[in-house]
Amino acid sequence: SFLPIKRARNLSVVFIHIPKTGGESLEASLTVEKSHAPAHVRKSQFLAPGTLSVTILRNPFSRMFSWFRFCLHGYGGALPFPKYHCLKAHEFLSENYYESEFPIAHAFEQWLDFVFTKGRNVWITKTATDYLADTGQSMLLIDYYIRFEHYEDDFALLSNVLGRDTRLKHNNTSADQKHIKFHKDEAESLSNFLRNKSLPLPGRNDSLFLQAPKGTFCYKSSIWKLLQVDYRKVYTLEAEQSVSSWFAVDMKTFNYSFEGANIPSSRRKG
Repeated sequence: SFLPIKRARNLSVVFIHIPKTGGESLEASLTVEKSHAPAHVRKSQFLAPGTLSVTILRNPFSRMFSWFRFCLHGYGGALPFPKYHCLKAHEFLSENYYESEFPIAHAFEQWLDFVFTKGRNVWITKTATDYLADTGQSMLLIDYYIRFEHYEDDFALLSNVLGRDTRLKHNNTSADQKHIKFHKDEAESLSNFLRNKSLPLPGRNDSLFLQAPKGTFCYKSSIWKLLQVDYRKVYTLEAEQSVSSWFAVDMKTFNYSFEGANIPSSRRKG
């Protein structure tokens, strides 16, 4: 987390919000503008005198599982953007719930395969290095980065440099969502699919969904509990390899690894 400056009260913070890194908390705490635009697009702003460019980094393995959870939780009670990719997360989970011993792990593996191959979307798959580097160069246009893994300490250092006595406000608009709304013009076919999946299959008396308000779906509590586990417990070997390959430059540049020598029981081939 390099910060080659001394304490300065008049610095203006320019923030690059890499999705699924907890950026809303920093924006709320420092009252800074929300922008997902990469650094090279705002290069002149970043290099302007009196500015401090800041971002938040997160382990790619944790960040990708956070994307998967986000799709299932929803945002503001509705299906998040990118909607098609989030619809696929619901579809894979519904399919695996009845077919797999480890539905979250296998649904997540299928979803990763989809977003890295058939359904590439820069919103999900853009690397942190691409967000922060100058065009065609390896130089990072950033003064300071906070690591999500020790957010509190890194934010406290940033606050001190800015000469502010600011506490970190934890702001997560999707963490407590329960009911997800699917708009008919976006997901009618999947809505019908999920509605059918909400009924127990012959010989099985449990359901993936609970009763929810009309037009919405609510996963049973056991699903929410599974989604809150440590990310290392839901990665299959194939899922780990796909993320490691796609984000290889981030792993090297920011010294990230899977961080787990012990393979959980659910992390198995296939």
